[in-house]
Amino acid sequence: MLQIQYGKSLADELTSTDKKAISKDLFTLWTADKVNIKGQQYYLLVEKNTGLPILLTKLKADQFKKVLHEVVKNYDFITSQQQERVMQFFQDQQVKFIANNRSTTTKAFKRAKSDLEDNVDVLSQLVNIPHSAKSATVDDLVLLSLAYPSIDYEMGHNILTKMQEQVNDTLPIKPMDANLNSKINWQQWKDYEGKPKRGNAKIVKEVRDYNKKVVSKFLYQKNIELFSIGSALLSDFQDYYLLQKKILFVTSNLAASTSYIWLKVVSKRYSQMFLDDIFHCFIEFYNFLGEEGTIGKKDAKKTEKNLKYLYRQLSSNVAVPDGENSDPLESMELENKKRNDMVYEMQVQMCAFKPAMWRRFIINGSSTVEDLEIAILTMFRTEFGHMFDIYDSKIRQHFDNDHIDPENAKVSFFTKDDQLLLTYDYGDC
Repeated sequence: MLQIQYGKSLADELTSTDKKAISKDLFTLWTADKVNIKGQQYYLLVEKNTGLPILLTKLKADQFKKVLHEVVKNYDFITSQQQERVMQFFQDQQVKFIANNRSTTTKAFKRAKSDLEDNVDVLSQLVNIPHSAKSATVDDLVLLSLAYPSIDYEMGHNILTKMQEQVNDTLPIKPMDANLNSKINWQQWKDYEGKPKRGNAKIVKEVRDYNKKVVSKFLYQKNIELFSIGSALLSDFQDYYLLQKKILFVTSNLAASTSYIWLKVVSKRYSQMFLDDIFHCFIEFYNFLGEEGTIGKKDAKKTEKNLKYLYRQLSSNVAVPDGENSDPLESMELENKKRNDMVYEMQVQMCAFKPAMWRRFIINGSSTVEDLEIAILTMFRTEFGHMFDIYDSKIRQHFDNDHIDPENAKVSFFTKDDQLLLTYDYGDC
């Protein structure tokens, strides 16, 4: 059942069909109110758990379902199988209206409504707003609903992230033909799958150690560069994204890679060159799992199809295309001003050195990458008689005079768990 709560402003227009709202299933509880867009009256509906917004011109079940159906159809961050299941769920549900005067006074709904009314000019730059609400078509309402999360990046990111979590938790894509006797599998931790990460530190460490072995075997067999952006994100996907709240494996939900890549690419705005590397690595990884019998070959091909579809969608929106006269580094922001005031804790370890030798220190986000290089070398009492640089595996670039100037880049450019490699004398690191 799709339940729409409303307050006093809609009491004259609607009749309550239920006394109390009960939110149990995916996207079932909504709050509705009038909203003014360029002097025209629309209805804003916001889903309780995710903040997903829908704009209507009529509070009618058929219009609500049609707009919602098309909005979900346009969300590339979930797979086509998940889209179909969500759309079918909406189609099968009854719509009930419930009077609840407190629903429109919650902090979350009031903010959603004010964000829209205060940013109508921004919205009008993103899409064409019909001159009259009465003439607005379903397509117009779909475009308005899709554009709404873009008026504020943080708000939009939170909405889409929560929607991803809801869909992946409720409608995961499970492997169908996995071979439990495969040499690569996570069966020994099966009893912990879906359990909270908190309180299971030992198990999380064991899973991460095993993930590293799997990735190392994959990179070796497929001859993929160790320090490519694709391999770095593959490790991040398994060790942090899948283990951020619960204990999950790559076999827990074959749709998780779609959500992860979408989030990374949209937030980082990678160039086409980086996109090619990321998708090649992930597609090869799932084919590798199919070859090993960890997942069925049909599952591997289905995942490949989903990733290739996402690749086409994201490629069409790349801000700076690669070409003979274009440089993907030119548009790259070399600092994050919001993080310039933060303090970074760095842990640095000598490569291939026994016994292990490491240093831990703090540095300001506003410091340059050159400052970071000097700090590291100073910590290890190194003389400055040789050339050196830092390599960032995430963006697959060196910080030196020939690539990214370390004097122009700030430490705030880096994010938590980034892996950097400092090479000194181009022989030792």
